[in-house]
Amino acid sequence: MNPKISLNKNMLMITILLVTSSFLIDKVTSVGVYTETLSPIYRDSSGVSSVFVINNNGTINGNFALDYYLENDTHLATENKQINTGQSLTIDLSQSAPFTNDPFTGYVIISADVPFDAEITLIPELSAYLILTTLITTTLLAVLLHRKNHPT
Repeated sequence: MNPKISLNKNMLMITILLVTSSFLIDKVTSVGVYTETLSPIYRDSSGVSSVFVINNNGTINGNFALDYYLENDTHLATENKQINTGQSLTIDLSQSAPFTNDPFTGYVIISADVPFDAEITLIPELSAYLILTTLITTTLLAVLLHRKNHPT
């Protein structure tokens, strides 16, 4: 057998083994890790700040890491929390945040060792604002439609 062909076959087999091994190692290390990104989130001590809720859906207490980023993907801070089985944790950025940036606009990547869900909730002040602007817009549209249909 030609030594060059034998060497090429061995190199090919070694390459396949390395690629397969790295793929399997990657899959093993990522098992059991759950992540979710919430975006956009805000912090403004003189205005509206985000509130979000994390629910532990696992069968054991969960360890959570919250990684905060600016819009340009600059990492600001990491915050570690534990949430008991079946419990929720509410994070209100107007009350506390693991960073000093104010105002802040960005996102948070939440990682945990248990299944979970997370969502940004409406802030009471924002809810009132949305209701008021919807009411004003609806009233204005009704007046404009009435004037269009009943010219004076």
